[in-house]
Order: sequence, then structure tokens, then C-alpha cells
Amino acid sequence: MSIGNFDFDEPIDRRAVPALKTHPLVLGADGDHLFPAGVADMDFKAPPPVLDALSHRVAHGVFGYEAAPDGLLPALRDWLRSRHGWAVPAEQILQAPNVLNALSMAVNLFTREGDGIIVQPPVFFDFFDIIAENKRALVTHPLVLEDGRYRMDFEALAQLAAEPRTRMLLLCNPHNPVGRVWTRDELARLGEICRAHDVLVVADEIHADLVFPGHTYTPFAAVSDADARNSITCVSPAKTFNIPACSAAFTIIPDALRRTKFQAENSRLNVNKNNAFASWRWRRRTARAGRGSMRCLITSAAIAAAIGRWSASGSRTCRAWN
Repeated sequence: MSIGNFDFDEPIDRRAVPALKTHPLVLGADGDHLFPAGVADMDFKAPPPVLDALSHRVAHGVFGYEAAPDGLLPALRDWLRSRHGWAVPAEQILQAPNVLNALSMAVNLFTREGDGIIVQPPVFFDFFDIIAENKRALVTHPLVLEDGRYRMDFEALAQLAAEPRTRMLLLCNPHNPVGRVWTRDELARLGEICRAHDVLVVADEIHADLVFPGHTYTPFAAVSDADARNSITCVSPAKTFNIPACSAAFTIIPDALRRTKFQAENSRLNVNKNNAFASWRWRRRTARAGRGSMRCLITSAAIAAAIGRWSASGSRTCRAWN
């Protein structure tokens, strides 16, 4: 299948590079005969604008230390506003190496050893590893499968949140792997319960752009000001454009005290440096977006903001550009 000048049927040999999904770390030493479906990335090339931008950056030839480009936060903010109706002040956004790093830092900073952290299985397995490796207590709130569709049991959630040692909930929005795009009403009910019991919501929203037509992704922090203040949101262009090997992530922290603490930890751990291969100088005409010609230094999130039209073809699945 081809869309525009992009061929979705082009075979790509993932074993030509040390791709994690085909690596012995995942498939085992004798796993060459196995079909590599255990890692959530796509076997398509990245979009042509991303490849063009990478080529342009490589052609520069110098990869010294770099500051974050001036176009980064404006581009990210524009993407969130134009695609999802979410207006995020620049001062609320911090950079992170990846979403898992941000989740782990949040667990370390805002809970103590032995504190309970709620997860909603079936859910991304690394949530469990983060909790265990940071010596926190796992609190499971299983999703309910009803008539082929998963839902939250809010009565059970309220009981778990009321436990004195429960201090945090790791929210997957949209949910990986069940594919639910949580509605605003569902998120509002979850937020109400967590606020009532002083449970901080840390939202992994890396799949935000991968939504079926007819469904709408709602950022948890956009539900209400009160929910925003009781949240940390982690976003990244990695899934949207299939670039997890060369992109960074961002944490959005509306509460100033939490944000200051998170920024200090970023500095202490020296994870606030810019990645040259997530920063490119490029030019692209975006007539569909009505912006004409743009030129700036940007990260992969900004490349996302500049691609003219990114059309949905699935909920938490692959997408097509044209």
C-alpha cells in the first residue's frame, strides 16, 4: 500500500541494525526464527520530512555540545494546541531523555519506599518494573473487560486510593495495550477520586496521536485546572513518527513546587542535556497548515508540528501521512 510517495509495503531488514525487537535480549539466543512482535515500534521507515531533517543535520558534520533549540518549546506547544486543543504554558514543560526515565523520576521524587502506586492491568510491563526497582508497593486496579471493551471500575479505584499508603497512580492514556482512548468523563471521574485521596496522577501519554477516527484523545491535565495541578504528564514524538531511537521526551508539570523539584533532579542527574540527533535545521513548506515556509532549529517534536497533515488510521496503532 502506498500513500503519497510513501510505500508501506517496502520490506525493511530490522536485523541490519541492533533493533531491540530482533535482538537476542528480546528473542533469545536462538530466536532468529521467531516473528519479532514483542516491542512496540513500527517496521516502516520514518516519514520523509524526518529523514530529510536527519540528513540535513548529519551533513553539518559537527556534533558538539548543544543547547536546546529556540524553536523546540514553541513547536511542541503548537502541536499540543492545534492537534489536541491543549494550551500548555512554556514554563510548565521540562525535557527528559525518554518517557520511562520521566516516570521513574516522578516515582522517586513524589513517593517514598513502601508507598503504594496504582497501575491498571493489563498495562505496559515497564510500569511494574519501575515500581519494583524503586522499592514501591504495587497496587493493582485491573481493568474490566465487558462486551469486548475495557472499562475502569471506579468503585474499586476509590477503595484503593483511600488506602493511606497509596500515593500515586500511573495512568496510560490512551491505554497500552488494550487500546482504550479514555473519555473526558472517565478521566474526570478518575481525577476526582485521586484528588479526594491526595493521589498524584502521572500520565504516560506517548500514544496520544494514534487514535481511530471517531475517538478523541483528551490530555488528563486538560480535564480541569484541579486535575492539572494534581498531575505530571509525559509526552514524546517517539511513537507518532516511529523515532524512539533518536528522540527525546517532555514532562508537563503545572504545579510549580513539583516542577522546581523535578528540574532540580534533572540537573542533579545530568539528564537535561540536548541530543544533537534530536535537533535539526530544516526547511519545509506546510501549505496545508497555512504556515508557508518555516526555518528553525527544532527537535523531533517540532518536526511533528511542521508536517502538514498527519491523517489518522487507527486508535493506538500505525498512522498514515499524506
